[in-house]
Amino acid sequence: MITAIIPHDYEWANDLSRRSRTDLIIVHHTASSPDITVEDIHALHLRNKWSGIGYHLVIYPDGSVHQGRPLDTMGAQCEGYNNRSIGVNLTGNFEYDQPTQEQFDALVLLLSDLMRQYNIPPEQVTGHNVWNATACPGANLDALLPDIVAAAVRA
Repeated sequence: MITAIIPHDYEWANDLSRRSRTDLIIVHHTASSPDITVEDIHALHLRNKWSGIGYHLVIYPDGSVHQGRPLDTMGAQCEGYNNRSIGVNLTGNFEYDQPTQEQFDALVLLLSDLMRQYNIPPEQVTGHNVWNATACPGANLDALLPDIVAAAVRA
């Protein structure tokens, strides 16, 4: 199944660079209210003096998947690994809360699609915390990632 991705138009502060390879998928949480939007994230990242939203895809609590950066560009989501990874972000703070069932299901399908499209093995789908010193994607989502990735392989 191919995940429906809701497109958005952004005004970028700078030109985006193309990613030369893709061998990682890095999962994040916004560590915020689940009501944050991609437009909110874009504005926040512009205030950080970035080109704009740093994530490639964002999953809302209703399971809808929203476009951030174009998939073939470098993200600004995992220092040291942006040149080889796709960043997928779920809205909410999973240090305290659980992702919704809709987010869980959407992430399974999205990861399945991306893993097939880019030939990424399951062990290369990780939380942000594997690559940088951070609590992201939150303890609750991090604990679910093995089951999510296993389900993505089966999907």
